[in-house]
Amino acid sequence: SAPKLEAARQGFERLSLGSVEVTGVEADSGVSAQPFGMEETRLGALNRLKAARASAEGTVADFCIAFEGGVEEDAEGLACFAVVCVQFREDDFISQVRSATHSVPPGITKMLRDGIELGVATDRFFADRVEAGYGKHTGGTIGALSYGVVDR
Repeated sequence: SAPKLEAARQGFERLSLGSVEVTGVEADSGVSAQPFGMEETRLGALNRLKAARASAEGTVADFCIAFEGGVEEDAEGLACFAVVCVQFREDDFISQVRSATHSVPPGITKMLRDGIELGVATDRFFADRVEAGYGKHTGGTIGALSYGVVDR
């Protein structure tokens, strides 16, 4: 998605690598459309990374990055987070990072429990904010919650 590509671009530019070329590829996660729990989310990110690395673009890329969003139970209900995996072309090591975690509003939690994926549930719950530019294809759930003050 465009926000994930932009996050990757900004991350590399912050490393003072100068201008970077970022290309997205379709990479199947091999997990459910809405991963539940850290292990399923982590597996989805690792599977996406492997698929990205095997793509035509990935075989020549210096780095491949994969993002997978997940939800998990916490003391208050559901919380969402992401796992990001990064791998350099000439190294077997995979850096794995878990993002910050934030609670999911009860209305979105109900939709998730009914089997709706987080991004779709966010766009439905915050329909007025999607029209203003906050939702699945922009800043994600945290962007919709914060009116874009925080994004993924």
